[in-house]
Amino acid sequence: MVPGELLTLTPRFPNMQELDPKQVHLTYDRKSDTLMIHFYGPKRPAISVEAQSIFPRADEHLYLRVDLDTQEVIGAQVEAFVRAVVRRDPSLLDLLELAGVKPGDVQQIREQIAPEARKQAAMISFFGQLIPAGPTS
Repeated sequence: MVPGELLTLTPRFPNMQELDPKQVHLTYDRKSDTLMIHFYGPKRPAISVEAQSIFPRADEHLYLRVDLDTQEVIGAQVEAFVRAVVRRDPSLLDLLELAGVKPGDVQQIREQIAPEARKQAAMISFFGQLIPAGPTS
């Protein structure tokens, strides 16, 4: 890479169902409210790319971690995870526990989220797997 040269990325996504769960590593930094998800362990170098630059409808807080050599998406970085993302989709609270946040701390966050938002997220999570989105004709 030449300094000042514009970088063109064509990220390749792994098949999520083929990822080895033993290799997936999650960390959460409370101070910056950032969740890091590493698909192949935390040691692989990568850059963070705004997901919206690739998928215009992606969440504004989502960044893809891309290996510059292979252009493979090797993880994700989620900013404002508790402050914004979890409040929109409380079903993502499980990721905090998987990242090592104490269950009592996760429960405190859960209690701060309106029951209506938790109910809606649960319904979408459950029925979204069973029923296709949108009206059927």
